[in-house]
Amino acid sequence: MEIPEEAFPVNDHLIVIPDYYGFQYIHQEVDDEREENLIDVVNISTMEDQYQQSVTFGVQSESVLQWTGLSPGFYSLIDGDWNYIPTFVLQSENKIFCLIDKPGTYVLKQGAESSPTVLPEQFALKQNYPNPFNPRTIIEYDIPYGSKGLEQIPTSLVIYDLLGREVISLVDGNLSPGTYSVVWSGVDKIGSRVASGVYFYSLRTGSFSDTRKMILLR
Repeated sequence: MEIPEEAFPVNDHLIVIPDYYGFQYIHQEVDDEREENLIDVVNISTMEDQYQQSVTFGVQSESVLQWTGLSPGFYSLIDGDWNYIPTFVLQSENKIFCLIDKPGTYVLKQGAESSPTVLPEQFALKQNYPNPFNPRTIIEYDIPYGSKGLEQIPTSLVIYDLLGREVISLVDGNLSPGTYSVVWSGVDKIGSRVASGVYFYSLRTGSFSDTRKMILLR
């Protein structure tokens, strides 16, 4: 677990009970066959019922990369029901994790309702496709998991013409780490179709910036 300094109130205590007790508890609480897919179970307790900040909770194992093909995911168990928690994988550290904001019973099991998000580990602006294009093209880019964790960072993606004039802003906001794609349909900021020619798309996010060229053929 990765616990921020201000996650718990003063004099609070964290109690983590892994493995066998957890599996026995799950079998008592859940009346279906899905518990057979469990990879790991952990019961987490504190003297308070809520954290002041979210806590990163997960598993670090050489088996993580093997699990990714089995759609692993974290769930919390509340009143006998599974509650899916968005799950992330950091391949370089063999780590699968989620964010939790309160004590409880947490399980990692295969066959989750959503596949985990494999986090990029470096910034990237990819070549658009198709290129040349008409009438639309797709631009993909990566925002990595880094020193700020899953914190959102200001991100912009802007199209420029050959004279450096802004044609349209496709992205302008705060984004979490992940892989993104956006479609440009060859129109400007007021929705008018632009002429054939060479255009540039520029990504700026955090300390990273990059620009690539594309060609629109009418």
